[in-house]
Amino acid sequence: MENNSSDKEPNARTRAAMEEAREIIAKHGERDVELDERNVAILISVSRGLNGQASADDVAHRMKYRPARSGRLAVTGTLRKLEREGFIGRIAPRDQWSTATWFLMPKAKEFLKNLREEPEPLPGPKT
Repeated sequence: MENNSSDKEPNARTRAAMEEAREIIAKHGERDVELDERNVAILISVSRGLNGQASADDVAHRMKYRPARSGRLAVTGTLRKLEREGFIGRIAPRDQWSTATWFLMPKAKEFLKNLREEPEPLPGPKT
């Protein structure tokens, strides 16, 4: 029987990252989280890479983009946006985004740490 991975469901790590992103956003409320579910899942994917680093191919693979080239391009756009916003950095020759090694900046580490903690209760009377 032929194993065609492009027809499979996302792998366990991808599902875990997406589920964690969903839970984080639901727990804190969408208005209080400055990134959407996909961006949070990408940050989680980068954080789970080897030594906290990942390539665009690694992230695209974890996010189950097919084919790999278009997935890399789709993810690279988001990675560049996250870089401009100060969430991630890259190690690469100049202008080589798709072959770069991406890593979390302190802002992203603090962002994920804060999101993983319980949100503070709203002030007001308890019911």
